[in-house]
Amino acid sequence: MSRTTNLLRLHRAAAGASLIACAKEDGAPSMIFLVTWNSGANFEEIKVRLVKANGSLGPVTTMNSSPEPSTQSIGVAFTGGNYLVTWSDSIGLHESNVYGRLVSQAGLGKGKRVSIAGAAGQQIGGMATAMGNNFLVTWIDLQPDPANTTVKGRFLTSDGRPIGTVHTLFTTDPATGKMPITPGPFVRGSDAFYLIGRAVPGADPQSFSNLSGWDLHGAVRTLTP
Repeated sequence: MSRTTNLLRLHRAAAGASLIACAKEDGAPSMIFLVTWNSGANFEEIKVRLVKANGSLGPVTTMNSSPEPSTQSIGVAFTGGNYLVTWSDSIGLHESNVYGRLVSQAGLGKGKRVSIAGAAGQQIGGMATAMGNNFLVTWIDLQPDPANTTVKGRFLTSDGRPIGTVHTLFTTDPATGKMPITPGPFVRGSDAFYLIGRAVPGADPQSFSNLSGWDLHGAVRTLTP
C-alpha cells in the first residue's frame, strides 16, 4: 500500500532541515515524523514540528533562541519516548559549542537546553542517533593545530542527562595530516558504523573551506557509556 499527501508548508524562511521517523503513536497504525530546521535573521533559532503520515501538522516549537548563530548541522533522534534535537552555537571566532534539548511526542520542548560539548575550539556537528535506550551524540572538535582535531562522542540518557565519558572516536592521521570528518553513525546494538571523510585542511584549520585530498573510510566502534 502506498500513501501520498500534498506538499506541506512547514515554515517560512527555514534552512537546514533534518527529519526523523518516530515510533508509532499509541493505538495508531501510522508513523509520525519530527522535522527540525534553522530559522531567524542569523539562523539563531532551532525549530521543530511534528508531521503525521496523513499530512496533519503539529505546532511549531522553538528549541533555542539564543543570539548566537546555529548554522551548523542539526541532529535528531528518538528513543525512550523522547526526541533529542542537537545543534552547534557559534559563540565567537573559532568557538562553537554543542547543545541539545528534548522534545516530547507531542512536539513540545521538554526542560532546558543541555550542554553536550563546550571545550575550547570549534565543537561542530552535534549529530544524534539512538543507541539502545540512550542517545549518542557525535561531533567534530576542530582545533587550531589540525594534528589535534578529533571526532568525539557522548551518551545521553533518554531523559537528556549526559552520562559516562567523552569518547575520542577518530583522530587526525599523523602520516597524511588528514583530519577526520563524519556525519555520525548508523547503529545496530552497541555497534556504530561511521563513514569518515578525511581531508587536508586549508589555510584556516578551523574552517571547512578549501579542504583537499579527500579520502573516504569506514569503521565500526563498539560503544557503551
